[in-house]
Amino acid sequence: MKRMSHAMFCVLLALFLCGNAYALQLLYPLDGTYVTTSKYLVIKGGKDPVLSGIAIEINGVKSDVIDISSETYRAAFEDMFIVKPLFDPGKNRIVVEGYQGQEKVATVEGTVYFLD
Repeated sequence: MKRMSHAMFCVLLALFLCGNAYALQLLYPLDGTYVTTSKYLVIKGGKDPVLSGIAIEINGVKSDVIDISSETYRAAFEDMFIVKPLFDPGKNRIVVEGYQGQEKVATVEGTVYFLD
């Protein structure tokens, strides 16, 4: 019997993990862009499986986990999350964490430049 190579094992593992991946994206503002108003931070979470909570950190200030699991929330917003961020003038580092229950299952990071 032929042995599975390390590379083949890594490819198979990646395919398996992608099938259960939690999608989490910063939709607006996009990473590396600049904005002149601080009105919206738009985050897209995955639909399969569904995230139950999101925590947002901007420049080291982190929110509590925000519950987005209710049927009412899902009926209104599906897998989108929109907040009004408090950007500092200049460079802003954004970290968004997605949760399933108490477990952190996804992270997305980005940098936005706010021109006040």
